[in-house]
Amino acid sequence: MAGHTGVNSTATLSVFAKPSELFASVAGGSARLQSRLKAVELDGGGSRDPDLPHSTGHLAFRWDCYDYARKDACAHAGNNTLVVLPEAAVAEVKARWLRAGLYRITLVVSCPADGRNASTSVELELAPTEVRVCVQWLTCWPPFPFSIGHGAAPR
Repeated sequence: MAGHTGVNSTATLSVFAKPSELFASVAGGSARLQSRLKAVELDGGGSRDPDLPHSTGHLAFRWDCYDYARKDACAHAGNNTLVVLPEAAVAEVKARWLRAGLYRITLVVSCPADGRNASTSVELELAPTEVRVCVQWLTCWPPFPFSIGHGAAPR
């Protein structure tokens, strides 16, 4: 429009980006077998927000424990009060807190600022005594005899 003054053109573009899904992770895999005589380390530090991959400070962590035998939340072996785990990326179930048995530990990671959340679970089997791993019954770790229930491992 040569020769015309005061003619303008404007365009507007609105872009709305949807936040990425959070990723919940517990180190050590989705199933564990260990002695109830040792503490259970729960490390959710590998959980992340793909939108802020180098920070977890904006995330909230909650650990839940389910006891398959009780069909309810986990309770302390000694007094049946509920087991409460810290709301942190890393938590610990103290030695002897739980009875021998099968449990599901669930980590829920959330972003309070926008309501996103993700979860993952670990199946945890606690043996009444030490757990020993043997390869072809020749090499065992730890290197001493043990028993679980009524049977004993070969020496």
